[in-house]
Amino acid sequence: MSERDIVLVMKDDGGTNNILPICRELIIKRGRQIKIFTNGRASERLKGGGLEFMSVNTTEEILANCNNPALLITSMCTKGGVGRDLVPILHGTCPVVAVQDYWGCQLVDSWRDSKFRPDYITVNDQLGADLILKAWPEFDPGHICKTGFPASDWFASINLEKEKASRREIRTKLNTNSEATLIFFPCGIITGASQMLAEILMALEGLIKTVWRFPNGLLFIPRVHPKLKMLAPEEFEPWNNLLIEFDKTLPGIMVFDESVTRADINTLLVASDVVVSDYSTSLFQAGLIGSRVGGKVNISVMYPEVASKEFKSEFGGILDEPPFVTMGCTAKAENRKHLTELLVRSLFYDELRLILGKNQSRYLLTDGKNTQKVVDFLDNLLNQNKTITVGSGQFAHVSRADIVKAVDVPPVVGKRMIPPFDNFKDRPFGIVEDHKLSVGLPEVHVHEDDLWIGLEGEAIFTVGGDLVEPYFYKASDGVENRNEIKGKDIVGGERVVIGPGDVLWIPAGVPHMHTAAGTARLIIYKSPKRN
Repeated sequence: MSERDIVLVMKDDGGTNNILPICRELIIKRGRQIKIFTNGRASERLKGGGLEFMSVNTTEEILANCNNPALLITSMCTKGGVGRDLVPILHGTCPVVAVQDYWGCQLVDSWRDSKFRPDYITVNDQLGADLILKAWPEFDPGHICKTGFPASDWFASINLEKEKASRREIRTKLNTNSEATLIFFPCGIITGASQMLAEILMALEGLIKTVWRFPNGLLFIPRVHPKLKMLAPEEFEPWNNLLIEFDKTLPGIMVFDESVTRADINTLLVASDVVVSDYSTSLFQAGLIGSRVGGKVNISVMYPEVASKEFKSEFGGILDEPPFVTMGCTAKAENRKHLTELLVRSLFYDELRLILGKNQSRYLLTDGKNTQKVVDFLDNLLNQNKTITVGSGQFAHVSRADIVKAVDVPPVVGKRMIPPFDNFKDRPFGIVEDHKLSVGLPEVHVHEDDLWIGLEGEAIFTVGGDLVEPYFYKASDGVENRNEIKGKDIVGGERVVIGPGDVLWIPAGVPHMHTAAGTARLIIYKSPKRN
């Protein structure tokens, strides 16, 4: 049988920004074979990027193009997508890992239904972990991995020289060598985007009327959300009209050139003097930049109803404000007058940048190792059924939650071992299920002790006595296994009932068999371990 596939699914920009570094680390540095599936804008993002991927719209397309997944890694994007929809389908067949790209994202929205619970979830920090348990109190804390956001690794390379280079790049696009102050407005919300722009522009007018003169000039760079055209095309006309009217009133400030407004967003964030947005990830990214260059002024504007309403819809009950505001890495405008005041402080005084910069350096980690931490964790999951050498000893650890999840599957008539604990090649234990098993298999292990631990239901064992008409077991290739002796029945044995929590030890050489009228699940431990 061919090797099981590692499946990665990504959808929107934020999710893609975090999944892509994982893809590259798995392929280039770890040599893993993976299958990448895209849904939504991720398909556009990956074109020409050197990675093989398949654009899909349904889970059926993924399942038809992958072989018995060994691991599912999915982004947590708006409105779920096929990655989320795969979770209940693959439940119990392989580990499912969800990768967050924002604190608390989608927990109380499109991932609210318990059927979409992943097995594991990666978050940025302790705050992210706390939000998981606040939204999903039943979730196993041991399955929350505080790795940092992989997308943050890019910012570890930022320094003052790169900041200067980014400024030069943007000014070259603007055909100006001036030291004009740059205010960048990447609008994060979609519905009501033009209302947000109107509010920002009124505050900007207030700034200009307050200050009157900008010795080096002032430039305003607006940017719509990349999904605006698809999800709210009606916003485009009022958005563009606002820009035109502002330019008529205060010419020379508004930037219309799309080579600038649609330039690489990280370059714009690095080059800008001030970043203004709602609760967009752009503010977090500005803070990451600030942690590398001594501070970056960024301002969250949440007082307009369109912003506060959308934030509440997405994070209601678990977040009161953007996390970077709570950390003191982003200034929060309470109203239009306060926004104008913050802009004045940002452009003419250094105090706000220094205050924000101190917190940015303290709370926003940019060591460049977040992706490595995520992939280390994924590697451990892929190898979790293998013995792990530590020092001079070996061990295999399985959490109670993993066992509970494994047995949370419909029973199958007969005897079987339950995946993923369905072999002894990599570890000396597994989980056995007996369901409506009326006829047992009498056997003797020549060199192995069996230790049975009841998990659920009752299994009826016959232990001891003698095998009737014993014979050596033959494998599918016809070769006899002289360590395994089978028989037609057992005579003279003792009847033992094993229920939840009961333990039964059967030494090597002792005949035994087991049956169950209903459903019984048991842990079976082999000593010594099978090779």
